[in-house]
Amino acid sequence: MVLRPSFVRLCLPLCLLIPAALPAQQGDGGMTVTNDGGGETILQSIAVPPMPGAPFSLMLSTEWARSMTNGGTFTTVNSRTIKRDSMGRIYEERVLMVPKGSKIPLITNLIQIEDPVALTYTECWTRTKTCNLRKLVMTSLSRYQPSLFQSGPLAGGKAYRLHEDLGVDDLLGVSVHRYRDMTTVQTGRDGQR
Repeated sequence: MVLRPSFVRLCLPLCLLIPAALPAQQGDGGMTVTNDGGGETILQSIAVPPMPGAPFSLMLSTEWARSMTNGGTFTTVNSRTIKRDSMGRIYEERVLMVPKGSKIPLITNLIQIEDPVALTYTECWTRTKTCNLRKLVMTSLSRYQPSLFQSGPLAGGKAYRLHEDLGVDDLLGVSVHRYRDMTTVQTGRDGQR
């Protein structure tokens, strides 16, 4: 495998930063993980395509409000870094959600590097300090077209998906096409009361 100098310049700083982003271990040599018997949910707040010639860097803030059985809501938040270079390579951090307004520190639990030039995808888990390198199936795109969902009922009427085309807009001098996709689950369905 031949590493291109531009790829080395991109990855070398990342390789030096990954250990600094890893959480410190406890005195017993490991981290404590408590499982409460509940499920695991992954929130995909944004999809970043590997587009060459469109570099950017941002701090993405996400807020997720969930209904509770007593009629209230439980809101969690996080902020994470996403970067794409001029070759279309993407660096993303995955950060655990914390209760809104809490003083719980944000913890990066996963770092993902997608390289459409070398056709590799790397995932680094911060808790175990391990990385997996895989072959990337998708290649760079000159024009990205997101998956478009149809509005309508889901799961036998237990939920409803609404897809809205918000049209073309200008965001900081960049022409963007905006969409809004919302899924509403009826109260009393899927274990909710």
